[in-house]
Amino acid sequence: MRLLRRIALALFAGLAVLELALQLAALIASRSGPSAPGGSAPVLCIGDSYTYGLGATATERSYPGVLQVALRQQLAGAPAVVNAGWPGQNSREALLRLDRQLEEQAPQLVCVLIGLNDSWTRPRAVGAEELAHGEDAGFVWRFRTWRLLQLLWRESPAEAAPPAPPAPPPADAPGGDSFTVASRAVALVRAGKPDEAIAVLEAAIAGDPANAPEYQQGLVQIHTKLGRRDRAAAALDWLRERHRTAPSQAVAEALATSLHAVGDRRAAAELAIAGTDRFPQSSTLWWIASQFHYDTGDFAAAERELDRAIATASPRNREWLAALHRDLARACCVRDLGKALRAMVEAMRIDGDVERCRLVVDGAPQAFGREALARCLPALALEPQDQERLQRLLGSGWANRSDMCGILRDHLRQIVQRCRDRGAQVVVLGYPLAVDDVEAVQREVAAALGVPFVPCQAPFAAALARRAREELYVRDGHCTDAGYALMAEAVLPAVLAALRR
Repeated sequence: MRLLRRIALALFAGLAVLELALQLAALIASRSGPSAPGGSAPVLCIGDSYTYGLGATATERSYPGVLQVALRQQLAGAPAVVNAGWPGQNSREALLRLDRQLEEQAPQLVCVLIGLNDSWTRPRAVGAEELAHGEDAGFVWRFRTWRLLQLLWRESPAEAAPPAPPAPPPADAPGGDSFTVASRAVALVRAGKPDEAIAVLEAAIAGDPANAPEYQQGLVQIHTKLGRRDRAAAALDWLRERHRTAPSQAVAEALATSLHAVGDRRAAAELAIAGTDRFPQSSTLWWIASQFHYDTGDFAAAERELDRAIATASPRNREWLAALHRDLARACCVRDLGKALRAMVEAMRIDGDVERCRLVVDGAPQAFGREALARCLPALALEPQDQERLQRLLGSGWANRSDMCGILRDHLRQIVQRCRDRGAQVVVLGYPLAVDDVEAVQREVAAALGVPFVPCQAPFAAALARRAREELYVRDGHCTDAGYALMAEAVLPAVLAALRR
């Protein structure tokens, strides 16, 4: 009995020492944060697709990639430049993700370009409680010994358990088990738990190989959103190899969707257009083809392809079907306002979402002018319920962007302040195209908080006096390689000045 007590005491003392060591290590890590290679804190570039580099021929041709080369040429021991741009990101998402990025990168300088996507996503304001319940960037006391033992147990080859099979789908779920797994992953991402979503998809790949292409597509999309380009590329390579060796409709859809997600829209469209010949019942491939033609200004082709996408979509996937009708309205509103209004009525019948249809109206005010509506509406001969839907859609008048700008102003202030609270300097960038109210907010916040503002619209306007627009912009308004190089040239002096302080 005495021997057992001694063993127990020794074990307890050993665990206590281990726990103390783990707590001290966590405390040190939380104070110091990760550093860039060579010990130099990086320059972190956050923003949307204009930071990510949509339209560029390669990642290194984005403005952060070009900025990295320029810094190395002009500054001894230049820091790494980290591209944390996420396509489609708005100011709300940027603010909610910021603390984690600051913790992971511990940057000395943050370049911020955000706000354009607020125009169509209309994010709600981030509250203090949401930020408080986000990922904690500081040191939090947790019983780390138990966590360590869990990790060691899980990683032991002798004890590793096989992945659990996916949960059975609901009776009315389209797509079987894969639909259930994908729905779980989407729910986790929306709940701010992307790493848990990744774990679900990776387990599903091992346990349900028949649907692995769809799960790999999910990994591409999540890793892209997280800025983990290498891991997104690995999943994309898997899909390319499967498409080469065992082509199928599911593989073509997953690969085309993944290429679209990482910004290689031309390759996605080429695959989708070829795929529609072989798989004409694929709503996904018709949609991807339509997005490319919409981006390049061929609205007639986009309209035809969206008609096919709607015709081939499953009526049970109501969210997808409503989104297709809204995209159709966006594509055809200039040519055929009546068809666009009918498409939005159908979308509202399906999901009741008036606000998303209002974004279509806000995005094309010239098509939805009062006179055009007055001529068109009587000829539609709508049922009373549909007339009421359109009244709700159009009754509030045209876009009121003041509320949107107010939320952007608050989010941008918080982004700048949270960066400075972590000891990072900040440079705010403007967009390389005319979005006057967004740029006014960016200028105002930069001036109020005493940080540099770099206007990109002015150098682009000057360059267009001697260069063709196609040299600087792709058809959807993103930049070419030359355009992103011009952005990097514009921001370089402000970045150098900040790093030399």
